Amino acid sequence: MMVTMQTLRNPRNHSITYRFASLFPFLCVAICTVPFAQCMLYAAQLKPQSNQPEQRFTGTTAATQAMALPTTTGTLYGTLEIPASSTPVPVVLMMAGHIPIDRNGNSHLYADSTNTMKYLAEALLRQGIATLRYDKRGVAQSSRVSEEEEHLTVDMYVSDAVLWGKKLQEDKRFSTVTVLGYDESSLIAMIAAKKLSADGYVSVAGFGRPMQEIMLENCKPRFPAYLFKQTQAIISSLEQGRMADSVPTILYMILRPTIQPYMMSLFRYNPAKEIGKLSMPCLVVHGTKDYQMLPQEATILAQGNPNVRLAFVEGMTHNLRDMNQEPAKAAKSRFASFQNPIMPKLISDVSEFVKTVRKKKP
Repeated sequence: MMVTMQTLRNPRNHSITYRFASLFPFLCVAICTVPFAQCMLYAAQLKPQSNQPEQRFTGTTAATQAMALPTTTGTLYGTLEIPASSTPVPVVLMMAGHIPIDRNGNSHLYADSTNTMKYLAEALLRQGIATLRYDKRGVAQSSRVSEEEEHLTVDMYVSDAVLWGKKLQEDKRFSTVTVLGYDESSLIAMIAAKKLSADGYVSVAGFGRPMQEIMLENCKPRFPAYLFKQTQAIISSLEQGRMADSVPTILYMILRPTIQPYMMSLFRYNPAKEIGKLSMPCLVVHGTKDYQMLPQEATILAQGNPNVRLAFVEGMTHNLRDMNQEPAKAAKSRFASFQNPIMPKLISDVSEFVKTVRKKKP
C-alpha cells in the first residue's frame, strides 16, 4: 500500500492512514511521541473556535477574556481566565501537546473531547491562579497563522510562546508568570521560560531524553531488522543536519521529507540539558501509569537540574486521568475515556508550586 502526500492531505482519507498505521503497532506508539508538527497536515480539519466576547476585568470579579497576539505571519488567539481578586495574582502560560489540538486540548482526530487544558485551567482558577491557553499556529482559531510544513521548527513555536509570555509580564494584573508545557510542549515551554526569564517552569508528562533516542527505543522491539536499520540511518542523517534521500512508505507518516526540517530542529535539543539552564523554580510532574511518555522520562528530566521538584501522581495516565477509573485497555491507548476529571493531586501539585513562586528581581 502506498501512502502519498495527497492521501495525507485529504480529510476523507485520514481513516485510511490510521488503517495503514495499524499494520505496524509502533506507528501508533510513535505518533504519541513524535512532534506536534508531524500532524500539522490535519490542522485544517479542526473546527475553528467561535470568538469569545471579551469581558472587562474589574479587579474583584472572575473573568474570561479573549486574547489576540499579532505575529509577523498573522494573529494567534487564546483564552485568559482570571480569578476574583483585588490584588495581582499568579498566572500560568499553558501549552498543550504535540498533535494539532486546540487551546482546550481537543482535536478532530479524537472521537471525544479531552478538554485536558480547559479542565486544568478551570481547576487552577478555583485555586486563585490565572491561566492563558492558546491555539498554536495552524490550529483552530489560529489556523490561518501557519507556515508550510517544511518551514516549521521548534524555535518558531518557542518564539510564539515568548511573545505570549511577554504580554503577561507586562500586565499589572499578574504577580508572577509561570510557563507550563504538557507532553512535547514541555520542551518548548522550557526553552521559552529561559528566554523570558520566567518566574517558574512546570513540565507535565514531558520527556527527558532527546526525542531520537525515544523513537529508536520504541522502534527496535517492534521493527524487523531491515526496517530498524533504515530508520537508524534516516535519524542519523537528520541528527547531522542532512535530509534523508528516501523514506520507506511504512515510515512516511513520521519521517516524511516535509517534516524532516522540524525533526532536525527537535533533534538538536536534549531536554535534560536544557532544564539545567533554568535558574527559576521548576516542577516536573508525571503520572505513574503514563504509557505514552513513560515515568522514567520525568526522572531523567529532573536529574538535569538539582533545583527541580519531582512529583509523581499515582495512577495518572498520559491524559491526566485516573487509570483506576478507566478500562485498562483504553487507558493504555491515546483514545482513553476523557469523561473522568483531571487528577486532584496534579492540580494540588501545580497550584501549590505556582503559589510558592516569587517574582524574579530584575
